Amino acid sequence: WIWARTYAESAPHWYVVLGRTPDLTREDFIRAGRVIRTFGEPGNFWSHTNLYLFTQDRSRKFWCMWGTHPKDDVDLINMATTDRTYGPQDTFDTQRLARLRLT
Repeated sequence: WIWARTYAESAPHWYVVLGRTPDLTREDFIRAGRVIRTFGEPGNFWSHTNLYLFTQDRSRKFWCMWGTHPKDDVDLINMATTDRTYGPQDTFDTQRLARLRLT
């Protein structure tokens, strides 16, 4: 996991990148993205709704940065602790969630 220095103060997190992370294949990234899209929970980063997969103890969350029309081939996976939230977490963009969810 690589520390995201650019966001160290505003939104601290780590990430892995396809092609720069030894032993993680494209298939691993696709599988991780599918797991997040299947089992992830809605959350907001300010006004941007996304799906987040939480660890069992809910101390960390994982997410990918999908575009407007999500594709399977993610090349970046993020991880952060859950001690911070960004913006209201009581309403979500349901249209975006419908595009993100795999059913």
